[in-house]
Amino acid sequence: MVNRMGISQQWYDFQAEYYRKLAIHWCQEYGVEYAEGRSM
Repeated sequence: MVNRMGISQQWYDFQAEYYRKLAIHWCQEYGVEYAEGRSM
């Protein structure tokens, strides 16, 4: 549907931001340090 509406990039941006916030919240809840752009 997002492809037909021409908003796929906006959807992926929204989704990425949602998952980022979810990860930050989870890390805070469990006392894990969160850092952007780090790889294992």
